[in-house]
Amino acid sequence: MARAGASGRRRIESALRALFAVALLLVAGGCASRLPAAAPYTHGQISIEGMRSDLNYLVARVNADEAHFSGARRAAFVQRAKRLSASLDHPMSHRRFFVGIARLIASIGGGHNTAELTYQVVGKVKAVLPLELRVIEGRVYVKNMLDGTAIPRGAELLAVNGVPVAQILRTLERYTSYDVRSAHQAQTAELMPWFIPLVYGWQGPFHVQYLPYGATAPAHVTVNGATIREVKQWNHQRDSQGQAPWSFSLLADGRVGYMDFRAMEGNVAAYHRFLHAMFAKLQAKRVTALIVDLRQNGGGDSQFGDALLSYIAVRPWLDASSMRLELWQGGPRVTVPGWAMWSRPNTSPLHYRGHVIFLVGPGTFSSAVMLAAPVKDYHLGTLIGEETGGAPTDVGEVKTLTLPASGIVVALATKRFVGPDPYIDGTHGVLPDFVVEDTPADLATIKDEPLSFAIRYALHSSAAPSARVPPERSR
Repeated sequence: MARAGASGRRRIESALRALFAVALLLVAGGCASRLPAAAPYTHGQISIEGMRSDLNYLVARVNADEAHFSGARRAAFVQRAKRLSASLDHPMSHRRFFVGIARLIASIGGGHNTAELTYQVVGKVKAVLPLELRVIEGRVYVKNMLDGTAIPRGAELLAVNGVPVAQILRTLERYTSYDVRSAHQAQTAELMPWFIPLVYGWQGPFHVQYLPYGATAPAHVTVNGATIREVKQWNHQRDSQGQAPWSFSLLADGRVGYMDFRAMEGNVAAYHRFLHAMFAKLQAKRVTALIVDLRQNGGGDSQFGDALLSYIAVRPWLDASSMRLELWQGGPRVTVPGWAMWSRPNTSPLHYRGHVIFLVGPGTFSSAVMLAAPVKDYHLGTLIGEETGGAPTDVGEVKTLTLPASGIVVALATKRFVGPDPYIDGTHGVLPDFVVEDTPADLATIKDEPLSFAIRYALHSSAAPSARVPPERSR
């Protein structure tokens, strides 16, 4: 069963794919008139009638379909919708109306509920801050940068255009919706280069104040910013576009297996062949430790995670204990009677008895959390890293909705999955057995300390199959 979600980076990649797909259409067609008009614009702005029509349509659909939140969240959504409606007294640019819709959707919470960064949203952005950012202990640091950018890795970002970055982060958190606090900050920082031009209207040059790693005095630099095309090329160089979002290699002179599991999507048959080949190699080479990296896994289809665990678990495990909807129209919470998501180990002779280590962090979200949670609850392996970005009790089954006048696309979750005990409130992620966080020094030296720790732990710990026998649970 799918519990699709999208991390910040996957939302950016989706936007870039849409942007360049449309660009190709324009080149092939020779003119923009071949593309359908998305909205009634007046001199480049959306009319009052169009915006109000979109808002009423969205609120009505949320009332009908977005049934999993109630109480304070529902009140916040209603109040935000009223404020947005009151502000629609003059035509607005697409950017300004998108910002209003993004904040409204973010009030729902849950991480899966978002205003999407489509071509129509980012296509007119002239330049973005060419940085990949990381939050460490509430501060924003540079993890990576476009070639030629003067700000070094590991530098703490202090201010942009005179506004403190801490203030920018707090402001932009209003436009993203993650219930786990650490993930909210992390994903907001990841999206910051894109939301700065949308929310603040800054599209370069950017006057940046930063503190280089190891320095005592801040530095200043003016950055022109990167175009959408430059960011697209940068992502292509880093991510090897077109490859499956999973890969396997041997580390530590062949003594430790490493599965880089970046997303739960792609060709299912190819994925099953990949798993078979990976576990066959582990068995043939007698590799007694496997590291599965979920730190950049924003989720997708949960069957991908179940297929992996089927090679590891020795008894059935519970992914989700129940599924419920919470009705708006004065009705009670509705739990689907008798529903539970159980999965079983496979009977393959390649069933793995070695030590399995999972790397997790704020980028571990949605169905990837449904993989990490039973690992923790059933002692199927060791978790290393940071708290996951999503909670085992979380929403899913996402539907997209296109607002008819503006063409703005929003993603709305329709169901809430209740994870195994003790996760009942949905505000805490899965906690690792060993907390290992990136530091500014790691960013500056391009060191992956969580992975290094996992390799050391794998080499110096014994694989006890009995440690992975899950406790009995009633069915």
